[in-house]
Amino acid sequence: MVYRRVLFSINEILCTGTLTTSCFVHHKPRYPLPEWGEGLLAQYLREREREGCASSTLGMIRRSCGRFIVFLDKHGIASEKEITPESIKSFQAQDAHKTVKGRNAYAIKIRGFLRFLARKGLVPETLELAVSTKMASHTSIVTTLSDNQIAAIYTFRQNVNRPTELRNAAIIMLGLRMGLRASDISNLKLTDVSWRESSISIIQQKTGVHLKLPFPVDVGNSLYRYIREGRPQSESHHVFVHHRAPYCRLGRCTFGRILQAVIAAQGESEAVHGFHVTRKTFASRLLATGNPVTTIAAALGHAGVETVDEYLATNEEQMRLCAINLRGLEYAGGFHL
Repeated sequence: MVYRRVLFSINEILCTGTLTTSCFVHHKPRYPLPEWGEGLLAQYLREREREGCASSTLGMIRRSCGRFIVFLDKHGIASEKEITPESIKSFQAQDAHKTVKGRNAYAIKIRGFLRFLARKGLVPETLELAVSTKMASHTSIVTTLSDNQIAAIYTFRQNVNRPTELRNAAIIMLGLRMGLRASDISNLKLTDVSWRESSISIIQQKTGVHLKLPFPVDVGNSLYRYIREGRPQSESHHVFVHHRAPYCRLGRCTFGRILQAVIAAQGESEAVHGFHVTRKTFASRLLATGNPVTTIAAALGHAGVETVDEYLATNEEQMRLCAINLRGLEYAGGFHL
């Protein structure tokens, strides 16, 4: 891949006299798909794309189902009607994933593909049951920023002066006070910000759904200070850019480190795992202040309200009201010394 990139770069310099910083991506599949499988997989991908799946999710579906179809083809299966539970079991038995999580991720995508084929009447509805689950689904407790960590963020924001500090403060405030994902903050353009309406309007990268939210005063002030006082001159249309040449869009992969560094600089030793904790904190605080789940889901840009359920456990005061009275369950028996 490095050799190929060098050749592309040399060719670009010879043809144009300049060199861009864009990446060259190789999309050619490793193995060609059989005709019957390629057409069905293309239909399934189009359906999932219409449902709003992100490009990363579509890529995962393409890889997992593509491997499955290639395996079937190599073992003499010439159409979807010949897929059997035994062939599915054989595919999973030779799965080269080293982790249970990886095998489970592929199994979920293949099960969805088989469900799609069943809806079209091409395979039995029960065929998807042959795909075994290596790991049961689990629910983890939502982690949010503590009061001390939030205070550290505001202390940092009040004392920023350098251009990179102004940028970092604006990024964190967008996550903490508006719940925006790191990908949406990274893709935020200058034209997405309406100063007249005090709002931000974006197309969410993960779902492709439009989201328009008013921004709080502290977010607006942080954005304004960065754009006017800290942002370097750049031809990029994105709000947040690198502060070294070529001053292009700042990628989301740095946001988690920025958040950790800001909190650690204020003397908070508790670790922060990922920038997404700001979005979780935003949702949890909305819930704690009595906002209905419909409002929270709309603020997060979610289509349904069921995604808010995971934040219920973060509201300790309301959770205490759910305690069950033990009257009538008097203790009897026990150990005697």
